[in-house]
Amino acid sequence: MATNASPFVVNIVDLQNIATGISGNSSNTLIAQAQSNIANIQEMVDYTKRTISADVLQSFTPGASIDVMANLNLSNASLYSNSSLISLNTTATTNVVVQSTIGGHSSSVNVNNSLNTITFTTAGTQSFQMDSTGNAHFSGNVVVGGNLTATTVITSSDRNLKTNITPLSTCISDVMKLEAQRFQWKNTGTSDIGFIAQDVQAVWPELVETSPTGSIGIVYTRLVPLLLESVRELNERVHALEAHLRNSVSTVINGPTSGDEYLDEEPFRYM
Repeated sequence: MATNASPFVVNIVDLQNIATGISGNSSNTLIAQAQSNIANIQEMVDYTKRTISADVLQSFTPGASIDVMANLNLSNASLYSNSSLISLNTTATTNVVVQSTIGGHSSSVNVNNSLNTITFTTAGTQSFQMDSTGNAHFSGNVVVGGNLTATTVITSSDRNLKTNITPLSTCISDVMKLEAQRFQWKNTGTSDIGFIAQDVQAVWPELVETSPTGSIGIVYTRLVPLLLESVRELNERVHALEAHLRNSVSTVINGPTSGDEYLDEEPFRYM
């Protein structure tokens, strides 16, 4: 037997020579069985390519794990976990694609070398992508359990993305229905100020969204145009009041002029 033979794998060539050298009629059956088993092992083990072909790989000790002591290279092969595909594929433009199919639902992580991106895909739909500069693109909702800090928050507002555009009017009366509240969050005990989503929903349903957990939240950025329109209404009323005041002063100084008795009472509706 070769001196450099593996201590863990039987040297098949030497073992075959021993098996074929055994003689005797009483041992013919055992010899044939041994030769058949050795032939199977020879087919499984390729010493030239240093490869082993097997259908099952399991630990020698029941319940123990199999430790891989060096790099593991899957060459044109796929990896499965409990019959679910976890594929590791490489191409000229892709470093690695990790794909898992469980219960008919396929998910993958694609690391693209040429685009310098990491992409998460679920059920054929791209859900998340990040590039080498740190830019991240989400196609769904993002739920943050803590603080979210950002230098700039940009909301899509291009006219080309919109239709059925109509101006807002008489916002101030609805703004006056909202009441700012001071409160504490139940989960953290943290004090905060703001509106109650249910109260806002009763006035402006467009300002609230429902989370995956079923609770509703306020999209505070949508309050900005409503508040701006309210300021515009107040500004118009201030101008009307200023005009009325000038007319009143002029009437006191110079006497009434034609039409003063019919001044518009709209500016005084909320006084």
